Amino acid sequence: MTIQQMTQGIQNGDEAAFDLFYELYSDRMYRYLLVALRGDEDLAREILQEALLRVVRYMKPLPADENLWRYLAALMRSALYDFHRRAKKTQKVLDAAEQHAVVDSGSSEEAALDQLRESLEHAMRTLSEDDRKLLEARYYDERSLRELSGNDASLAKSLSMKLHRLRRHLRDMLLRGLTNG
Repeated sequence: MTIQQMTQGIQNGDEAAFDLFYELYSDRMYRYLLVALRGDEDLAREILQEALLRVVRYMKPLPADENLWRYLAALMRSALYDFHRRAKKTQKVLDAAEQHAVVDSGSSEEAALDQLRESLEHAMRTLSEDDRKLLEARYYDERSLRELSGNDASLAKSLSMKLHRLRRHLRDMLLRGLTNG
């Protein structure tokens, strides 16, 4: 499959084209992000997931590897910029929420943590049972993606992207709860 066929396939929703793309480019993208983030592996994986979602959503047919890599580099820089922008906004909201919790309750950091735990429990209850079980298996039971997917690489990729979406949903609900509560 040529680069143009692969990128056209991704644009058309062809899973085989995305699988080939993932096999050829995901490691290279991860290393690029790892360098850009000065070795922060967890953050590099998080930004990689965001960049891969953008590949699925916005891929356009490109004629050659050089064109594709320039496009991917721009996507990753954009994902990095958006992450940093969201992080600043999130930090401002968390600072305000912490200030609010301390002023309102006159208590300590423990009260703020209790409020955050309650908000997380409420957010988890809003999820479907399958989504909640997936998050609990991954983060409470600390099961690996490989284990959750039964060693199926394409299912592991799907689960990774689903977990990314679920984490984002929970974060947004927590932030809304903190700013509205």
